[in-house]
Amino acid sequence: MRALTLLLPIGSLLFGGLILHGQEEIESAREAMAERLPDVAATRLQDYLKANPTLAASERFDVILMLGEALVRSGEAEKALEELAKLPDRLVEQRNYWQGMALAHLQRRDEALAKFDAVGGESPLFPQAKFNALELLVSNGDYSKAAEEIAKLQSEHAKYRPGQVALLKAQIHLTKGELDDARKSIASTESETKSESERLLLLGRIELAAQEPSKALTAFSKILEDPAPIPIKNLAQLGKCDALTELGQSKEALSALVNLLGSESVEPLLTILPARFEILFNKSEDPKSFAPPLDAFVQSKTLGEDSNYATAPKLLACYYLSRSLGGEQEKTLLQLMTELKPKPEMASRVHLRLGEIAWQNGDRERARTELTEAKTSAPDSPLAAVASDLLARLAIQEQTPETARELFAKAAEHPDTDFAENALLNEAVLQLSTTPNAPLSALASKLSSEESKVALALERALALARRQAPEARQALLDFLEKHPDHPRMAQARLALAGVLLGELQPDFELIEQQLATLPEPLSRELSREKFRISYRLGGITNSWEQAVKKGDEHLRNFPEAENDPYFLLRLAESSYRSENFDRASSLFSKVAALPDAGELTEVALYYCARANLEIPLPEFTEAGLDILDKLITRSGPLATEARLLKARELLNLGQADESLKVLADIPGDPGDQPEAALLSAKAYREQATNEPKRYEKAISLYQRLLDDPRTTYQRSNQIHYLLAQTYRESGQPDLAIEPCIRVVDRLNRAPDETEEEWNYYYRCGFEAIDILLEANRARAALILARKLAQTKGPGAEQAKVRAEQIQLDHLLWTD
Repeated sequence: MRALTLLLPIGSLLFGGLILHGQEEIESAREAMAERLPDVAATRLQDYLKANPTLAASERFDVILMLGEALVRSGEAEKALEELAKLPDRLVEQRNYWQGMALAHLQRRDEALAKFDAVGGESPLFPQAKFNALELLVSNGDYSKAAEEIAKLQSEHAKYRPGQVALLKAQIHLTKGELDDARKSIASTESETKSESERLLLLGRIELAAQEPSKALTAFSKILEDPAPIPIKNLAQLGKCDALTELGQSKEALSALVNLLGSESVEPLLTILPARFEILFNKSEDPKSFAPPLDAFVQSKTLGEDSNYATAPKLLACYYLSRSLGGEQEKTLLQLMTELKPKPEMASRVHLRLGEIAWQNGDRERARTELTEAKTSAPDSPLAAVASDLLARLAIQEQTPETARELFAKAAEHPDTDFAENALLNEAVLQLSTTPNAPLSALASKLSSEESKVALALERALALARRQAPEARQALLDFLEKHPDHPRMAQARLALAGVLLGELQPDFELIEQQLATLPEPLSRELSREKFRISYRLGGITNSWEQAVKKGDEHLRNFPEAENDPYFLLRLAESSYRSENFDRASSLFSKVAALPDAGELTEVALYYCARANLEIPLPEFTEAGLDILDKLITRSGPLATEARLLKARELLNLGQADESLKVLADIPGDPGDQPEAALLSAKAYREQATNEPKRYEKAISLYQRLLDDPRTTYQRSNQIHYLLAQTYRESGQPDLAIEPCIRVVDRLNRAPDETEEEWNYYYRCGFEAIDILLEANRARAALILARKLAQTKGPGAEQAKVRAEQIQLDHLLWTD
């Protein structure tokens, strides 16, 4: 910003040199320029040209040249270029000079340099053009060339602004971090009274760079106390704000900013002031305290009415007033600003903030509308890139990855290299989400920093892990080997543990190694993931102690996890599986009570009932049955499961009649509820103790299930066993043999079924042996026991012992 200030000399180069007599409008324009009112001068000159269409060509061009300067000074650079392009070649030197000035204002620095270089050496504007070119070279960071040109200027025009040239050398040293050399260059200008304010300004910046804010504040304050050009005073006020911010005096720094906004000719600084406000807001512990001084300047209740014009400085202050207020007041003020039709960049800033608020409130549609408006209001500004970045993230949520990639590409146009690099990284990561096997070198080709390329390698490994791709394991192992101390090492280790858990034969030792080497403390997300891995590990190994331990650690470190229904549900299940039913009941109850548990409420209530029923105390049994009644009344997705569990518990309590009543209320075809049929059969068997005819109902249900083609082989073994037991209980042991033999001979298994079921297979076998022995058919029992002993299941050894015992007890020594 120093360069643009110095590009405009304090006095007019042209208004004092042109001789146009007799025109009152021209004289009034001169007066306006003398009073530093270039916009007024430009208006008067434009009116003069319109009112005098037949003006002689030479005089018209002189007026146009004056208008070009006035437009440049008033910040209307584009209009200035239009007017200056009309000038003939006789005014080529002046045309080139002021076109350079206009282009510099538009930040078109290379074009401006070309125009300044085109100013001839014989022109009186040459030294000033050369000096301006030097400032642009410094602004562009071309210090070597700037140093060469300074040497030429000093040799050819030694008396031209020696103090300012020395300050320019100091500026180069400051930018390069050579603070001692910068101080020496400044010291050589102490006798140059014309450059005193600029010398102090640069000295203040040097002290800020040297982390001496108190000394910097002294220099800036001196400028503000003494006479100095308004642009210099504005820069001093800005420097004062920076120094006060560094000193931790936020309120005083804000006051300096507000004073700056209220000063003349502040427009050139408006593009950099938002960064100062952001720094203040980020450092302040109480941004709301900024509201009174900002509103005193803005007068928000009357902004845009009467004489309280919605100027660019006031709109900028209004924006940060809204930020300091927050909530609904912020939205109201921002909406007011959109109605006041601010300039494109401010409009983009306002819509961007409204989009952020809508995003935070979960209003995606409004967020998309506002962010799109922010992107299109000032399409070439950094704010458009930020809006594109947020729109890309919104597109990811809405599962439109191609749109997101295009938007990240737009976000990568941001002038901040870190932001742009992050957008490019996000674009590459997004491509990985759809094509994780894409060549890493191709994706990394757009990235410039090694840090981003390493991050991309990790993202590729994580993308493979999310898909459980075969290459994921090696990709994560390679990353951890190359970058053992990477900041996201913990995330990589947890991802590797998750990949290992998904393998057919998990390497439990390597999994435990990943969990044991995690750094502490972990972030909330990673701590939660560590517990989730332990939970999955418990499900595979049926060892739940570590899952409970890791869950308790997470809850202890992050008490807010008590409001996380998914975490709490897994911890409750881990406690349940480890048979800590009392705690499991308590945790399931907490999940069910959470307002945002949603569909998990039913699951939590159901398992809370199960946990209570596992505790052999009357009060817990009663509590469990009460919860089941709630689930049944709710008629939710688990109502049928609740009825089945209640019926089973009533059977355990010896209440067969009540159990059958509960089962009778289950809606739908009984054939679609084999569990209900099995429980009903058991209830009938209980009733048959007093009513033997009830056995017939139980047998009928078992037969119906066996005849159902939907009954699996494994379930068939169980039903055959229960049928055999029922026949024995009903005094029909001869009929009980047949169901058992069908299972032992696998007559109930379809030809295409290959799976084994051993539990009820051996139960049927041993049941048949008992029946045969009771019928004094020991030899048949021995044959059956030997047949069972020849199987390859877990009961073969017990069958072998049983066969030997039968042979010994019944003296069956020959086949």
